[in-house]
Amino acid sequence: MTDQPLESLTNLGRIAARQLAEVGIASETDLRNAGAVGAYLRLKEHFGPAVSLNYLYALDGALKGVRWDLTPESERAALRAEAAAQLSRRSAAGARPKRRRSTPTA
Repeated sequence: MTDQPLESLTNLGRIAARQLAEVGIASETDLRNAGAVGAYLRLKEHFGPAVSLNYLYALDGALKGVRWDLTPESERAALRAEAAAQLSRRSAAGARPKRRRSTPTA
């Protein structure tokens, strides 16, 4: 398998390639290793609400060589569920127990 430039993959262009590079995904191999959901979550964490679910579908399509808007709803639902599950695991792993506020004594 050849390692194509990200901007040459289906659904991706210069801007997507630059954004992916900002989150440590600089090649097709990096994207394949991260997976569509992993890459999406990195982008979402870095760029916030500007990263929509369409980006998730575009990343998945880039890995499959399929236009994002042709992804069947059943596959989109599976991607959303996987993203939610990974996000939940990340939140649980990074969650700290809430500290109780001490009450000053008089």
